[in-house]
Amino acid sequence: EDTLNVDFQILSILCGVNDVGFDLRMNKGADAEKFAFIYDRMLHEVKEKKPEAVLVLCEPFLCRLNRDEADYGTDIIDNWEIWDGRIKELAEVVRDLAGKYEAVLVPCRKLFADACRLAPASRWSVDGIHLTTAGNGLLAREWIRCVKGAGHVLV
Repeated sequence: EDTLNVDFQILSILCGVNDVGFDLRMNKGADAEKFAFIYDRMLHEVKEKKPEAVLVLCEPFLCRLNRDEADYGTDIIDNWEIWDGRIKELAEVVRDLAGKYEAVLVPCRKLFADACRLAPASRWSVDGIHLTTAGNGLLAREWIRCVKGAGHVLV
């Protein structure tokens, strides 16, 4: 609703991790079905109001820190399979919606999985969710690569 009240040419969305975190930590999040329904409705409204808008959908992702890298809580490390499984489900929803709405997809899961094989996860994220300066730079470069690769001009 807030987005539709401002002028824009590109709408970029990265969401999903909080839905998983709120659900696992506070039992207040959204499962994949509810996430898909709400996300779909948001995108439908955007395309209805601004059909010329370019949509850029970023997959939700996590970085798998080791216990010795964690400066904050360790619930993601301790329950990695659960967290990663839920994020994977939501990433699939995002991929499906990108296809449905002809949006640019930024494949963040692979991006950060690959990055974590090249350098410790703590280089990219402080807690598995929130990015460091290096992580933000990596995401920004991938975002630009994907948007330009889809033929969109950035000014």
